[in-house]
Amino acid sequence: MRTLALALTLALSLNISVPARAAVDETNTHRLNALGLFLGTGSGYDLGGSATRLHGIIMLTRMLGEEADALSFDGPCPFSDVAAGKPSAYTGYAFAQGYTTGVSTTTFRPNGALSFKHYVTFLLRALGYDDGAGDFTFAASLDKAVEIGMMTRASADCILQKQYALYRGDLVDLFVSALTTPLADGSATLAESLAKKGVFTWEEGRAQGLIGGGQESYVHSSLRNTGAPKPEQSASSGAVSRVTKTYALPSGSVSADVITVDTSAPGVSVRAAMVNQKLGASAPFSSIVSASGADVIVNANFFAAYSGQDKFPVGHVMADGTFLYGVSGLTSFGFTGSGAVYVGRPAVFFYVRGGRDSWACYEMNSKT
Repeated sequence: MRTLALALTLALSLNISVPARAAVDETNTHRLNALGLFLGTGSGYDLGGSATRLHGIIMLTRMLGEEADALSFDGPCPFSDVAAGKPSAYTGYAFAQGYTTGVSTTTFRPNGALSFKHYVTFLLRALGYDDGAGDFTFAASLDKAVEIGMMTRASADCILQKQYALYRGDLVDLFVSALTTPLADGSATLAESLAKKGVFTWEEGRAQGLIGGGQESYVHSSLRNTGAPKPEQSASSGAVSRVTKTYALPSGSVSADVITVDTSAPGVSVRAAMVNQKLGASAPFSSIVSASGADVIVNANFFAAYSGQDKFPVGHVMADGTFLYGVSGLTSFGFTGSGAVYVGRPAVFFYVRGGRDSWACYEMNSKT
């Protein structure tokens, strides 16, 4: 365990975030189940279960309106690690159609984890976007989803920054968003195209709000204000703990909240964020907390955030590996990508080039 004793005399926002899935909302699951697009398991819908590569292939055939073709497929399945029956039919069909090549010529790894990027890539292809033709790239698939309104920017950012795992519940919610999103050629939404193919009727699609109800953008569960308790905050998890201690100083005793975070624990991430994603902005601390989605929030950088003075940071501001503000020579407090803590005075110089000339400056984005 690494202990972080943080003095609350600072102020931009520094988040120590322990992500957890919010309380399971089965609304979208019932909508898809009513249309035959999502079925349960032996233990119900299992929305909190991990999404697998086989799940992704099954959902892809449903997105394309080709599940009946997949289930009736009697060709060979080249993957030795796929069980006979429906799994073999789905993967054999997907291979024959060029939807997947497996992880090798003979293995598919059906129970391997399916990532957000892989699943969103499937959704974009189902909408008619062709990564082979340059419509988008796998690496930037979430950015493309944001561009077409299928996912919110905040959701894409938190998924990429915190490396969230994809759950079955995410499969459902993303599928609903894709169903209400227009196809690449603008001819219809995905739900309307499936209705035209006879996967379900137009009336059934309307009854579930997937036709004629407008586009629904995916929002990651960590950003939903459900009020549900986060299991990582319980005493049994041990990832985060808080205790109030009293310290004796020459001027008298002082109380301080000491937060202990195991930054190496699975799912724990630390990031710096700006109010309204803008330098010089401020907001009531309570609103910063409620909007953050993090379990622990610590003010940083400002010493006069709520006065009439200019609200520019003191010291460097760096978020997600990008310098946003820099004043060399002042003490900085930060975390590495692996969670290690550093305090020091990094001297950072920025080089400006214009034509054939270049020069160094020791501040970036500062008012002076």
